[in-house]
Amino acid sequence: MREAEPNWDALIRDCFRHPKDETTLGRFFEALLPYLTAALLATYTGDREIVRDALQSAFLKYINFFRKAENRDLAIGYFVVVAKNCLIDELRRRKGEVPIDEVAENELPFVQASSEDDREARMTLLQYAMLQLDLTKPVTFDHVQLMERLNNGQHVQSFRVEAWEANRWQTIVEDHTIGHKRIEGFSLRTTSRVRLNILSSTDAAEIREFALFMVGDK
Repeated sequence: MREAEPNWDALIRDCFRHPKDETTLGRFFEALLPYLTAALLATYTGDREIVRDALQSAFLKYINFFRKAENRDLAIGYFVVVAKNCLIDELRRRKGEVPIDEVAENELPFVQASSEDDREARMTLLQYAMLQLDLTKPVTFDHVQLMERLNNGQHVQSFRVEAWEANRWQTIVEDHTIGHKRIEGFSLRTTSRVRLNILSSTDAAEIREFALFMVGDK
């Protein structure tokens, strides 16, 4: 039987609360390591020493980030992006040993995982994709439009749209597939921060559009 997924929100929150406690940080890193390893090996299938060095650099960045505590509101996808950037930096540093074109910098493609464990970790990792809109000032809206690029197939199985209100994320839409185009209406919302969480996906989701609209009464 597959083990339950880690409570990422609680683990991240604890790290911000106790950024110098080795036990707290170790608990988070231990839970995160298999997912990051699967993500980096899916991106780059070369020397595993390079992957290990990239992970070490990523963990140092995480510790520094927790101690600065500039933004406590993070999804697990943030940590994956940091690790991938560290991999690119490590490949750049070793330029001459490893061709830099072995990694695509704009869109890091997934490849076939090497084991059942890697495949499971990869699919779990995909559940935590997040796209956030940070606006320069609050806006009022009552509809959201989502579009999924379908060139490589329809992948999103469930999603949630959240708005930052009253100092916390509040769900405004939660449903299943997105497809070519999906428009959802709801009561008026006013905020400067909105995010789309991909809760479940059969493969890497490609979001073509994430837009907010004010329709009002007709």
